[in-house]
Amino acid sequence: MKRATMVLVGLFTAVSAMGQGPYALPVAETAAPAKARTAGITAGLNTGRHSILLGGRGSYAPLDGLRLFADAGWVEVSGWEGGPSFQGGAIYSLPTPLPFDVAARGTVYVPFVDSDASIVGATLGGVASRDLETLVPGLTVYGSAWLDVISTSADVHRQSRVEHVSEDHVYLALALGAMFRFSDRLSLFGELSYVDDPFIGGGVRVDL
Repeated sequence: MKRATMVLVGLFTAVSAMGQGPYALPVAETAAPAKARTAGITAGLNTGRHSILLGGRGSYAPLDGLRLFADAGWVEVSGWEGGPSFQGGAIYSLPTPLPFDVAARGTVYVPFVDSDASIVGATLGGVASRDLETLVPGLTVYGSAWLDVISTSADVHRQSRVEHVSEDHVYLALALGAMFRFSDRLSLFGELSYVDDPFIGGGVRVDL
């Protein structure tokens, strides 16, 4: 039983040690203000050395400058069971005199990658972007930095009692990406990020 407990604790410590990286789609958003009552659909992947996530995102702007979004995907991580992962969040464009757009972005995510552990995380940070229309028509580049807080817990059975074990981690995460608009509705994106490990993401976005 002691060995099983150590294995379990080691497992969910390793799960939480990668932060948001394996469990969510890339940022895949610019900081440009959204127009009210506009919507979009994103499909893509995020892959690291030991994981891959395939998923989709729906977004809607109830107000000028504010976008709400929700993700759903399937994640596979080496050595773990794999399973669905969900994320919800918002991005709000800030009025600034700067020559580029700036937005605040926050998310909450919940992956289900192992039946023995409960995982929940949250992020808060910012996005900056600038279109390069004068150089390459349709191209926008963006960068993002955020704090990622992830908590993992499990109930460990020890003979006649149950012990609750938990562990928290906080990371500084970074991302750089580019979005290329082919038409008024269709865009492709690619992104490099680092959340305690490097990740590469990409996909397509359709504005409705």
